[in-house]
Amino acid sequence: MKVAVAGAGVVGLSTAYCLAEKFRSIGVSVTVIADAFSPNTSSDKAGALIWPLLLGSSSHRRAKYDAQLQQWTVDTFKHLHSLYHTNEAAEIQLSLESGYQFVPNTAEPPWWKDLVLGFRCISADSNEVQRFVQTHQSHRSMSVWAFSTYLVDCRLYLPWLMAGFMRRGGMVEQRRLKSLDELRGYDVVVNCTGLGAAELVGDHDLHPVRGQAVLVRAPWIKHFVIDVDDSKEDWVYVFPRSCDVLLGGTAVSGDWSETVDPATSEAILSRCTALLPSLRGAEVIGAWVGGRPVRTTVRLEKEERGPGWPLMIHNYGHGGQGIVLHWGCALEVANMLEQFILRSHL
Repeated sequence: MKVAVAGAGVVGLSTAYCLAEKFRSIGVSVTVIADAFSPNTSSDKAGALIWPLLLGSSSHRRAKYDAQLQQWTVDTFKHLHSLYHTNEAAEIQLSLESGYQFVPNTAEPPWWKDLVLGFRCISADSNEVQRFVQTHQSHRSMSVWAFSTYLVDCRLYLPWLMAGFMRRGGMVEQRRLKSLDELRGYDVVVNCTGLGAAELVGDHDLHPVRGQAVLVRAPWIKHFVIDVDDSKEDWVYVFPRSCDVLLGGTAVSGDWSETVDPATSEAILSRCTALLPSLRGAEVIGAWVGGRPVRTTVRLEKEERGPGWPLMIHNYGHGGQGIVLHWGCALEVANMLEQFILRSHL
């Protein structure tokens, strides 16, 4: 049986890795087909804090996490937790980060409070918060969620996934697909093309939410801080990583531009330094733009087109939560393929 995985971002590579690991022993071959590979994918630009926030509508408002989305998040968290206790954590610079998220006073504790470590709800006026950030009048009526969670540097994680996939017999083909019809020679096609699915399958529900971020050198910053109103386009987040600190950001719906806007970078720096004044002494080392593939909900489903066609499994539309959901979604695709194999041999 021949399986093609279209797309080589974090969703595509984790899916290919899981399929190659689970089915290689029974003769299933898996090929990743994409026009861009790390370090040139949108996933390479991800933060990427395991922080379940954005999924959903064009207004960017938080979609309600149903049981399936929760399970995918839990499965991903378990995967990273297992990696954290191996020597491979050093290879991918997987870290356990602590920090603070500003939320409205009316916000209920999130469903994931028992998934992250040490979740606490404290006042924005508390000594703990005041000693870390410089709050403003707008924060006086807010609460703060303090917690620890995993941070993945996708610039290292994607090559690790690729290497593991290749060790499990995986194959790679670099080309730009104009249609999934080009893959009719395969038995199964897994569509992990992110924003590319808008053209490949004509998904009009899928659209980009443009994010811009700034990279600085600030090794004295050891904790993340998040001050995001997901109904607005301008965000504030600070994510310390292995060799830099990521400052963000924006969430501009329907904007396909991948060109860094210097004025936006200056605005991001201004918002972040207002919370953490020490960042004014940080060296700016870069900036990037990426498009989050947002739709009303994640599309993870089978499509059977009939005789002569491969089984299609769609796995895209994760918004800004590809890293949060990637492993759980990959396991779901593996379960779908297992059912297809069993049915094919009955």
